[in-house]
Amino acid sequence: MSDRTFHLFYIIFLTVLALGSVGGISWWLRSIGRQEKEKN
Repeated sequence: MSDRTFHLFYIIFLTVLALGSVGGISWWLRSIGRQEKEKN
């Protein structure tokens, strides 16, 4: 595998990781918000 291919793969991996963590955090915040509404 050449340096260029590895670099591209690394960027794609980081992008997927970032999107996944952003999606997970927003889902987590939404579930917490739902619990807060149920308490009140």
